[in-house]
Amino acid sequence: MLKQEITFRHFILTIILFSLFSISPQADELYITDDYLQGLNDEISDPEYLTNARKELRESEAREKAHTTDKKEIEKALISMYNFEVLLREKYPSTHNVYSRLPVSARILIFDKFKKTRKLSAAKRMIIEKYESK
Repeated sequence: MLKQEITFRHFILTIILFSLFSISPQADELYITDDYLQGLNDEISDPEYLTNARKELRESEAREKAHTTDKKEIEKALISMYNFEVLLREKYPSTHNVYSRLPVSARILIFDKFKKTRKLSAAKRMIIEKYESK
């Protein structure tokens, strides 16, 4: 009987604490977090990133035509998908923002294309195409 009383008290206490938590100011903070994340999402999906990614593509194409690409940079990026993503993030932020919005399966295909062609412009073009078709 005493054990049942203690269990019942724990149950009631749990319900009370849950009720207090659900109406506490912390619940409001969750909405702030959601709004913040939505703002970040809106910022990433802003057409400006796509426009800048196209600009980065044109710049890469011009460097490849002029044979002024950094071969060490490309060779390092060819080693792994992680290195490829680091290169995009550090050197081509707009392209990386568009790339990061793609599903993992698309990212793998893009890295495979990069490995086959050994050209950033081919990967960047594919990133833009995949993003526009999703």
